[in-house]
Amino acid sequence: MYGLSSCFEEAVSKKEFQGFSIGNIFFTHLLYADDLFVFGKATMDNANTLNNILLLFAEKSQGPIKYLGLHIHTKKIHVVDFQPLITKIFGALDGWKAKSLSLAAFKSGLKTTMALAQRGLMVDMT
Repeated sequence: MYGLSSCFEEAVSKKEFQGFSIGNIFFTHLLYADDLFVFGKATMDNANTLNNILLLFAEKSQGPIKYLGLHIHTKKIHVVDFQPLITKIFGALDGWKAKSLSLAAFKSGLKTTMALAQRGLMVDMT
């Protein structure tokens, strides 16, 4: 993750990314385990720079970036792109769903899970 931090530091030094200051502490991102929290001003320039940093990081790390087992995209994704996550959920529930959940409750839970996932991803549900 040092490489990712370096990308943010370089973008800040070139004035391509604006983070936040609280008192005398300036920050753009926090890394904890395999989580990344990005803090920056809500501008198109920052959004474009963040997109470029993530694309560069994915390219350098020789693989796509994933969240919840799904590839992070810079463009809209479709419901079919959620298939690996849906398959994983069904597999986990197979052993006990018949005993514990009605079909209606299961569908409701799945819809809630999808709605929460959409908040973090750009998704076209058509």
